[in-house]
Amino acid sequence: MFARIALLLLLLAPATAAWADETDDTAFLTSLYEKVLFDEQDFAPSFLRVIDARSVRLAVRNLRRKYGPLVEVNGKAPRFSIATKSHTIPVILRRDPEGQIVQLSIRTPSLRVVDIDKLLERLDGLPGTASAFISRNGEMTHALRADTKLGVGSAFKLAVLLELQEDIAKGSRRWSDTVVLKETDRSLPTGTLQNWPTGAPLTLQTLASLMISTSDNTATDMLIDVVGRDRVAVALDSDTLLKTRDFFQLKANPLEANAWRNNDTARRKHQLEMLATLPLPPVEAVQTPRQPDVEWPVSTRHLCSIMEDLGNDEIAAIEPGFATSGFWDHVTYKGGSTTGVLNLTHRVTKGNDAWCVSLTWNGDSGQSATALNEITASLLAALREQAKGGQ
Repeated sequence: MFARIALLLLLLAPATAAWADETDDTAFLTSLYEKVLFDEQDFAPSFLRVIDARSVRLAVRNLRRKYGPLVEVNGKAPRFSIATKSHTIPVILRRDPEGQIVQLSIRTPSLRVVDIDKLLERLDGLPGTASAFISRNGEMTHALRADTKLGVGSAFKLAVLLELQEDIAKGSRRWSDTVVLKETDRSLPTGTLQNWPTGAPLTLQTLASLMISTSDNTATDMLIDVVGRDRVAVALDSDTLLKTRDFFQLKANPLEANAWRNNDTARRKHQLEMLATLPLPPVEAVQTPRQPDVEWPVSTRHLCSIMEDLGNDEIAAIEPGFATSGFWDHVTYKGGSTTGVLNLTHRVTKGNDAWCVSLTWNGDSGQSATALNEITASLLAALREQAKGGQ
């Protein structure tokens, strides 16, 4: 629940020094992808302790089976790309001072399609309902049901960050201010704060960083109390706001969830007061089918508006999402997922230009999440080509 969007990762291990020979690396990746051939001595022992050679071969065979034969390998250490006829597969490859590989990370592939309209057509063809909004310097360039409010999962946390940022900017709060963890603050994962001891002091900076980087639900609920539930609701263009703990209470209790669907604003606020008195449900009680009316409904246009207001916020930049690191000047990102719900919202800048890309999907097909990841990576690749050409 609310897990960060995971990139396809073979191994990520720290490099101790920058050893680079692009010719050798290109030849290695070419042989690896084309023939699944390599010498185990190419890898450092620290790599092979985590993932063995058989697992590497299996992962590469699966990639080739899915994306087709190699066309070419491009790039320079540590960032490369494997191009097939249909896809570009980003790869990070790092070696230790002895030249052995300590990192081989294969990131989410993007389609070799730079036609944004065609990518949005593919998005529209997914089972369920999809929405998209793309802007350049605040002006819409492409849209698909951009004003339709769909469930966005943890992407609503951008509004919590925005309200906190405004308090910091006007001097009513400081990042070093502390908040004490209360028993009633505890939510369910994602995150780890629910396991921390009652009374633990946490700075606003720490809470905000955990809310964005690990989508910590307990940190989120604590910050909602700090800035005010009603303020966050207004920022999301909503009459009421669920905390993550409220969401889990409703998901664990079908009768309460049904009441939430049918209640007006006044009754929902009364229901929230009652939910706050209930104990936190066990994790297994919330692993139920999607409940589309028990969510955080926000349009993709509105999420991009929040992203523009946040600007180059350092906390929103902790996770880069699907944006290619090393090219963009600034990347801010937040995603969200619950059962049958997925949102990916990025803001990227190059020079004086800023683009926002927000995609939401709601439905029942488990395959659609993978497709949305790929479409998002492809849209960002298309915008990268625009930025390179100064279009």
